Parts: sequence; structure tokens; C-alpha cells
Amino acid sequence: ALSASGDSLWDCDLITQHTTRNDRWKELRGYDQKDVRVCPMDWTDQLHPDDRNRVIEAFIAHCEGRSPAFREEYRVLCKDRGYRWVSDRGEVVARDHEGRATRIVGFETDITPRKWLEEERQKFVSLAENSPEFIGMCDRDFKPFYVNPAGLTMIGLDGLEAARRVKVQDAFFPEDQA
Repeated sequence: ALSASGDSLWDCDLITQHTTRNDRWKELRGYDQKDVRVCPMDWTDQLHPDDRNRVIEAFIAHCEGRSPAFREEYRVLCKDRGYRWVSDRGEVVARDHEGRATRIVGFETDITPRKWLEEERQKFVSLAENSPEFIGMCDRDFKPFYVNPAGLTMIGLDGLEAARRVKVQDAFFPEDQA
């Protein structure tokens, strides 16, 4: 089931700082079995600088019991020196008699394709929002679900809610409405 999911698995002994990872964890980063040394700093060294502090703080917060689980999306450095996005989910599975975390286990999912799509969508949104031209979209029933600021200004509306009360064909010249 784990293999079919495409997820990678990690299991960290927080006392010895030894981390066991499955082959998928290594493949995700472009490494062969022989390439990856087992070292407590591997994971933090691979975090993107813009993500590092947030991710480490979330990991510590969970280990200290300040959050119910470790759940973060972040970029990891790969063998080719590029970055891939992962969704990482982990939970402490063992604590000592004083309540300190001693073992945490988790899964990573490669979310790079989703993040690329989100970036492309954001480019479109930025282009549409900043365009001086009318850009609008409607569903098959001709109910608007998006009109950019320039479009709202052109037809004299103060927001999307106002645009939703207008028939799309009413935004066109009478001779073009059909």
C-alpha cells in the first residue's frame, strides 16, 4: 500500500537521532541508496532557506506537545541542486516517562506538480487583476464568477456581487447580445 501511494516514509529515533527512510524518500530527492548518508542534519540541511525556520519550529512544537501533529508543506533540496515541494505529515509515536518525544514517524508526498499549477494560476490571476482590459468569466448559465477590476469599472459595478446580479448579455452592446 505504501509503494502504491507513492509516499515516502521516515522514522526518526529522537534519542539517537538515527532516521530510517524508505527508498521513495531517496528517489524523491534524486538519490540512489548509496548516495544518502544517515546523519541527523540531513533533513534540516535539505530544507529551503525560506522554509527552514517555519518547518523546524513546527517540528519542535509537535515534539514538545504544543501541536497535535506535524503537518507542513515545504521545499527540499535534491541531488541536482533543484528543489521539490513535499507535504510532510508526522506524529510522535513514543515518549519517555517525562513526556519527552523519543520517536516520530511520518510520510512525505511529492506535491511539486500541484505547487507548479498553483504558481501558474497565480500568474494568471495577477495578469487578469492588473490588466487594463475587461476580463470576465461565467458559468454555462451565464452567471459571472469572475470580473477583473478593470471590467467592473468599465461596466460601472462596485464588486463581483453586483456583477453576479447582471445578465452577462447586458454587458454587451444590444446588437452584440445574441
